[in-house]
Amino acid sequence: MSEAGWTKRMVGRGRGPGAGLRRGAITVAAALLVVLLATAPPSLDGQDGRAVAQGPAAADLVVFDIHTSNREPWSGDTVEISTIISNKGGAKASNVTVICYDSSREVSEKTIKELGPGANQEVVFKWGTGEVSLGKHTIRVLVDPEDKVAESNETNNEASVDVTVREHPLRTYAIPILLVIAVLGFAVYKLYYRWALWRLKRKGKGSGKGAGTRAKSGTGAAAARGQRERITKDEEE
Repeated sequence: MSEAGWTKRMVGRGRGPGAGLRRGAITVAAALLVVLLATAPPSLDGQDGRAVAQGPAAADLVVFDIHTSNREPWSGDTVEISTIISNKGGAKASNVTVICYDSSREVSEKTIKELGPGANQEVVFKWGTGEVSLGKHTIRVLVDPEDKVAESNETNNEASVDVTVREHPLRTYAIPILLVIAVLGFAVYKLYYRWALWRLKRKGKGSGKGAGTRAKSGTGAAAARGQRERITKDEEE
């Protein structure tokens, strides 16, 4: 067999001079592909760029908008804070902790025993404003603050609302109002006292005139009796 015929036959069987080079290139490309797939980063679904697990179904706890019974309460009022906790994931969550904060100060804590996939649960807190400072307060509600529940998204576990505590008008104007009431009360008392004294004096004058008139009447009657007695005595003599 000629050299050209042998080369053609080897090439046909994949054993020609370039066959080994081609097989080596294929092997290297396959190895690189495996390495790239193994080291590929996870998908970033969170708003802050955090990695989200792409494993079995997990819960996804969400805090919806917070509602308050009063956005501008007077100091001393009690405000109800309500929110909806939802599980948007594919697995149930148990013993879910929900905490309400006044800025960084804890107001109250609640526990949801179980929240299935797609389930919602309303949570209500009561916040007393009697011992808090006046002005703006940021009320925050956090679900699963210690990350005890495995979730597919950890970026939607908080919501907040601003509430402004105002000074009660009765406290602001209490002293001026009390002073006005005291002055008016004293003035009324003085007027009543003078009126009562005037009435007593008037009664006293009326009683004195009546007594004098009665005394004069009594004296005149006695004189008339004495005169009649003298006349009778003179006639008898």
